[in-house]
Order: sequence, then C-alpha cells, then structure tokens
Amino acid sequence: MHRWPRSFNHIVSVYVAFLIFGCFPTTSVAEDSVKLPDGSILALPQKCPVCGMMIGGPSGPSVAVTYKNGHITGFEGVAAAVFKDGHVVGFEGARCLFIYNCLPKKFNVDINDIAHQYVTDFVSKELINLSEAYLVLGSQVKGPMGYDLIAFTNKDNAADFARKYDGKWIVQLHEIPKVRPKQGADTDATVNRGVSGAKGIK
Repeated sequence: MHRWPRSFNHIVSVYVAFLIFGCFPTTSVAEDSVKLPDGSILALPQKCPVCGMMIGGPSGPSVAVTYKNGHITGFEGVAAAVFKDGHVVGFEGARCLFIYNCLPKKFNVDINDIAHQYVTDFVSKELINLSEAYLVLGSQVKGPMGYDLIAFTNKDNAADFARKYDGKWIVQLHEIPKVRPKQGADTDATVNRGVSGAKGIK
C-alpha cells in the first residue's frame, strides 16, 4: 500500500482546514440578524410596525419563496429603515415600508430622519436601496399580507417578471402615488403601460 510522505499529509490537512474554516468571515452576524448594505444590523425577529407580523429570526426566514405546481406564488423578503440616530426598523416587506413612508404621522415618525431604506431584491435575495429599486405592483406573486411590491435592481428583470406573473405596473418609489389605473381603463393597455411606459422605465 502506497504511503504519502508525512509532509504531503500535513499540506493536505492544512488545505482541508482552510476550505472548512477559511471560507467564513472573521466576523459574523448572528442567524437572528441581517446585515444591511450600510453596515447597520437589523435584529430579528421583530414586529412590523405596519402590519403587526413578526418577521425574521426563529419565527421565519428573512427571505422565503413559495411555489405551487412549479410556479412562484409567494415571496417574503424583509425591508428596513435606518434612522439617522442609528436605530433600525424592520418591515414584513416592501409594501409595509411604502405604507410607512406614506403615513408617517400614523406611525409617529419623521421621514426626514430616515437615512437609508432597503427592500429585498427578488433575484439576488439581497437587500437593495429602495430609492433605486424597480417595484412590480399587482402581480400574481403575493406577500404574507396579500398584494405586495416585488423589488428588482434591474428594470429588465422587473419587466420579465411582470410579463410572467401578470404585474400591473413597474414603478420606482417617487412615482408610486402617480401610477393608478383609470376607472374603466382597458386592462391590457394598463399592463402594457406599466411594464414599458412608467416614468423612468424605458
């Protein structure tokens, strides 16, 4: 039986140890936390201030995709607001964060005190800046609270998703209040306008 030199075995052991331990970062975030792009930490689980659901941590993952008959039917991705004083508020999803923006008095907040806002990108499952996200409204893919805003970094990915899952509009945060279907409007025309004609989407 062939025996490898002792030095070779030592090299292999070191290499295996590197593969096992060297791939992990020296500092890690606990499983019940999510590290945000600006370096802030979103502690989980916590209660969404808008819908009251417990999000993340032991009570549920920060990202979850639901399938039925091979088609995606549900998407759950946390959202977050980082305030200038450093405290972080978590949300069930992009929909709740948007409502938080629209009704600040209801939640006793000053939107000007928010430094960063993040939503979960549908493709990468990573948190991205809300102000840069393309949001698909009214699709067949629902969030835990029903209709949600499905976020994308890339507008082409958003358009593909909207076509596949019957998304009604593709918008960015600053234009959501302006994009509403007119009463009696033709559904196909509304969908087409949302996918290709919303402001900022060409």
